[in-house]
Amino acid sequence: MMSGHDKKKISADKKKKATWGKKIVLLCLLILNVPFFLGMTFTPSQKEFSLAKLHLGDSKAMMEQRLGKKYIYAREENVYGHKVRFYHYDTVIIGLNGDNKVVDISTDSRDYAANDNVRVGATPYRINQVFGEAPRQMWHDGIYLLYREKKNSAYKLLLRLKPLYSDLEYIRLTALPVELPEQEIDKSALPHTVLPELQFSFAQN
Repeated sequence: MMSGHDKKKISADKKKKATWGKKIVLLCLLILNVPFFLGMTFTPSQKEFSLAKLHLGDSKAMMEQRLGKKYIYAREENVYGHKVRFYHYDTVIIGLNGDNKVVDISTDSRDYAANDNVRVGATPYRINQVFGEAPRQMWHDGIYLLYREKKNSAYKLLLRLKPLYSDLEYIRLTALPVELPEQEIDKSALPHTVLPELQFSFAQN
């Protein structure tokens, strides 16, 4: 039987390997020249964003016309003070505000396309061709290309790329806030709230 000392040693070894794994991921991102921002920088685009043949501001009736009335389930959420009802279809999620207007659309499936047939699997080169040149940014759960409509800066497009292969893996179109207003951010908490896992890994000896 394994002694308690041996079990503790194995557990410590696993933690050490996990810590080094996180450091290696961060090093790879730095080598790939991915900038790290405490805030998000949105590149203005001439496009009027669309996803799943829907635009921000479309009605619930338009959503049902495009996707049908048979969604899987719906849930209500408070997004930075905005009450939103999210409708989950098979491979796309639509958020409606209190006026039953579309304020959020997201998908991680190739079933639905954004402007000019940009869909999951698209290359950064293709994305830049359609929406304009944008820097890659590390934010929360991955590497993103971030855009906003030039005509309406509240309308944002968030495109998450796969870490190693760089092709598109997630699309979100939203009129909702995606981060707290600057005056509400606790500056002292930033090192702990931005990339917490990677920050934590550097606290290890």
